[in-house]
Amino acid sequence: MWDMAGKDPLDIEKPSFTSVTESNIGQVEKEAIEKANKAITVLEGAIAAWEMSEEKPADLAPNFEKYKKFRDELAQWEAEALKSQGKTEAFDKRLRRLQDFVEICYKYS
Repeated sequence: MWDMAGKDPLDIEKPSFTSVTESNIGQVEKEAIEKANKAITVLEGAIAAWEMSEEKPADLAPNFEKYKKFRDELAQWEAEALKSQGKTEAFDKRLRRLQDFVEICYKYS
């Protein structure tokens, strides 16, 4: 695991997409959708538990607002990715959508 102490997530070097090719982009998209779906499920569970909790420590409230925004952005990304599955799209557009996924994840890490 990476040591993130004292580092701004936006300043961390992002992975390159040089290993994504036209022949494997479908598989990479499928894996990204699966990861987004799992993250959304976990976030929804945490948010539901928070909202049902009688005691909500004030210092944790900003974290849950962040989780809600993260969930919403991931859900929007996932919906767009699912809608495009099976359609013929330009490689650059598909690659940009994958980059958007990575940027969303880094934004909320």
